[in-house]
Amino acid sequence: MSFTLVKHFRPFKSLLISNKDADILTKLCIHCTAVHRQPDDKPLSGKYDKQGNLIGPPQALKSMPTENMISRAMISYLERKRKTEKRMEDLAAEYDLGRRHLANIMSLDEDELTPARVREAIAYLLPSGLHNKNARPLMEHPSFYIPHLKGEEFDMTGRPHHYLYYTLKPNYFELMHTLAVKHESMKRSVSQKEEREHVIQEQKRVIWIDYEKFKDLFPTERLNEHHHKRFVALLQRMYDHPLASRNQQFFDKYLKGGSSLSATPRKPREAPLYQDKDGRDYSLAKGTRKTARASVKLISQGHGHVNINGKDITYFDEVVHRKAILAPLQLCECIDKFDIEVRLAPAGPSADAGAIRLAIARTLLAFITPEMRQKLRFAGFLTRDPRVKERKKPGQEKARKKFTWKRR
Repeated sequence: MSFTLVKHFRPFKSLLISNKDADILTKLCIHCTAVHRQPDDKPLSGKYDKQGNLIGPPQALKSMPTENMISRAMISYLERKRKTEKRMEDLAAEYDLGRRHLANIMSLDEDELTPARVREAIAYLLPSGLHNKNARPLMEHPSFYIPHLKGEEFDMTGRPHHYLYYTLKPNYFELMHTLAVKHESMKRSVSQKEEREHVIQEQKRVIWIDYEKFKDLFPTERLNEHHHKRFVALLQRMYDHPLASRNQQFFDKYLKGGSSLSATPRKPREAPLYQDKDGRDYSLAKGTRKTARASVKLISQGHGHVNINGKDITYFDEVVHRKAILAPLQLCECIDKFDIEVRLAPAGPSADAGAIRLAIARTLLAFITPEMRQKLRFAGFLTRDPRVKERKKPGQEKARKKFTWKRR
């Protein structure tokens, strides 16, 4: 079967391909290159020059039906596929011949010579003291060391099959997108009122698949350790979520050794308990917000007294700041059961209130139940606020504000 490739305003020589590839070519199309198919017993239609190039007016392409068009990318793919298959066949034949000779040398039956036995035989016949195992003699099937060839990635219109084809790593980014969607779904579920009141079990520490196994998941894509770190970081963030048990089967695919959510539990971080001279229990914790630093002592069997650098709650002039530092106690319904002593390195009223609130919430962990801990966590009282004032930029009046522009 012969094919004549013609491009608009540029002639090509005829290309001879097999009947197997001809069936594939006739099913694919794109606007750039035309394909004329004719039987072998009929001469090729058209006019040719002395070099064998097809000549004629470029308007001939306009009347050509769409089903007779094919992309240059597919032609290149078929050429690479043909070369790779030919190379694989030659190397596989050499491997089978060497395997038979090795079986005769080791006095073994050819069927008994498995890949593991082949490695043992090579290590016995060709001993090597090289520390790097990759530099030692090797006898493997060509599929072990020849890169896997990607399949056809275009449809009949010349468009890629995968919607992330132009990222060059479509399978990897598809998995990362799936993880992100699952994580956002869990976060939206937690924001609902009924999920906040739901008792969640403590999360566990696990070990994810290593870099080598991670690369095996995407044999046709070039990935480095940075991609593996991003993948593990997103998985761990999802795994630490209170609703991670909903996706237990999904996590099991990427856990090392088939671990599950029933692994060694992670102990919750909580402040230790002490006793003062009066026999009352108390806990200590620190909190930060911007440049403010607060050290809080929460004493049980109290009456709701507050001491901030020698002053009571009137240390703050604004009511919103007073409510902020008492919010964790109000959420746990124990505002009149503890006494609070605070040593504060002040920065500003808002930063001071945020630092004290964080420290009070951390000290409460030593006294409250796991259900109350979940309420504090969902309310955001156990999370440090990382926001700080943005620095001034050179050439600007402030961090974002620009100088007034004057024409003259």
